[in-house]
Amino acid sequence: MFTSSESQKQKNERILAAVVSSPHYVPPHRRLDSLRTLYKIGSGPSSSHTMGPKKAAQMFKAELEQLKCEKVKIEVTLYGSLAQTGSGHRTDYAILQVLGTENVELIWEMERRLLFHTNGLLFKAIDKSNKQVILEKVYYSIGGGILEYGQPADTKTLYPTNKNLPTPAPMVYDQPALYAPCNNFHDHVEYCLKNHMMLDKMVYIFENRPILKKLGVPENLHESFFKADCPNKKGISENLIQTHLLSCWKTMKSCVEDGLNKTHLIETSQELEYPRTAAKLYQKALKLKPSARKDALLIQSFALAVSEQNGSATHDVVTSPTCGACGVLPGILYFYYNKLNPALKEFKNGAWADQLMVSALAVGGVIGNVCRANASISGAEAGCQAEVGVAEAMAAAAATYIEMKAFRIDGEKYSLREALQNIEWAARNSLKNKLGLTCDPIKGLVIDPCIQRNGSSALTAHASAQVALAGVFDHLTSFDSVVKTMMDTGKDMLEEYRETGKGGLAINYTLDADAGRDLDYVKSEAYNQFGNDDIEDM
Repeated sequence: MFTSSESQKQKNERILAAVVSSPHYVPPHRRLDSLRTLYKIGSGPSSSHTMGPKKAAQMFKAELEQLKCEKVKIEVTLYGSLAQTGSGHRTDYAILQVLGTENVELIWEMERRLLFHTNGLLFKAIDKSNKQVILEKVYYSIGGGILEYGQPADTKTLYPTNKNLPTPAPMVYDQPALYAPCNNFHDHVEYCLKNHMMLDKMVYIFENRPILKKLGVPENLHESFFKADCPNKKGISENLIQTHLLSCWKTMKSCVEDGLNKTHLIETSQELEYPRTAAKLYQKALKLKPSARKDALLIQSFALAVSEQNGSATHDVVTSPTCGACGVLPGILYFYYNKLNPALKEFKNGAWADQLMVSALAVGGVIGNVCRANASISGAEAGCQAEVGVAEAMAAAAATYIEMKAFRIDGEKYSLREALQNIEWAARNSLKNKLGLTCDPIKGLVIDPCIQRNGSSALTAHASAQVALAGVFDHLTSFDSVVKTMMDTGKDMLEEYRETGKGGLAINYTLDADAGRDLDYVKSEAYNQFGNDDIEDM
């Protein structure tokens, strides 16, 4: 109930007017940044709640050290969703890992948020001798480990965490306009068609051209660096996007393989006993003959292996696009990589499979980049549709690309137009069917429902690719229209379903335990005398 005559609509309009007049205001479109900032290697369990705050702490510490001040106390204030689920996401651990535990105070503003984004952080260094503030910085962790910068003035007015605010996030002004001709996926399609190239080559050109110019490589030699199997030139190759993507793929591969060998409980927290299931599923898959069921178990086990590693924070992962959704794309890539292995003898270069994975990462990266620029990859901003939904779309695009390059059936051929349309439809179908998906982690941990969502999304990404390859489409909605819808839906979501741990499964998961129900009724003694006949006889 309002204490003044101002209506909620008038209040929203006043807030929005203040934002528009702010120097931070930008239209709801960010620039398409480098895939280096989309795919980042680091430790979880959360890119927005762990990687982002840790990076912010490192940046603040570096600035503070330049001031060479002694006897300093540091206050770190976490706002909104960052405070509400920060403990489960190990936000405090990530920050204290950088700043140390002495003379550092963490302040948890769970019920209040900053205007521009619910994941706001305020770092403040105070001279202990005269109580003067010597350094003050505001950051927004917007998802995928990405930081955007604010001003101390942003903290002067706080808003209830559970209120929807009609505001876009601020923008990093110094990020390069690498993909200047492109704002959305349709722009990518037009560019590729007019220049007769696939999406992966477009990525190599836009990412590498500025680097090659900076390194003084003659333009007539640039073309050789615009493909996955580019020449290995010391002083050049290590700076190219292909090298970064290869490092990402190797990290993903290692994470899958390490995760498949672990069977103990998730380690991140003692609060929630959660079993690893990837290894058991993998062993069951190995016993099956080639079949659709075997493929499904393999894909599921590979994706779960990575997601379980992330939930445990025991192995580096790759944000794809976030830590919470980091199992979907690796699950798909590792499935195809293993599928290729028996056929590798046909190729003179054994690195061909790795190069294919690099190109698939580039294609999937275009999808993730478009979502990041035109909507969000933050569960705190738009729900889990923005994390696992985008991850599934990226994986569906990558799977479609790999199928068309390496697994054609009965002499199939694809024109460039057909290939681009297949990729768009697969990504669109995956994201469209994740619209409205909530982010409601139990105890604020990136465990349940997060881990299983990674596994199921990898499966549906694979299915989307298979259907897309049939080339039968409705042409009613585009990928870009679904991306916009995702953001609109995210803005309309109640805060309880945007990574606050205050709604959905986060509050209902105890219902069965409270009612005294045993969910494992296969092993339950209470049902020992019932249900033992084969259903074929019923």
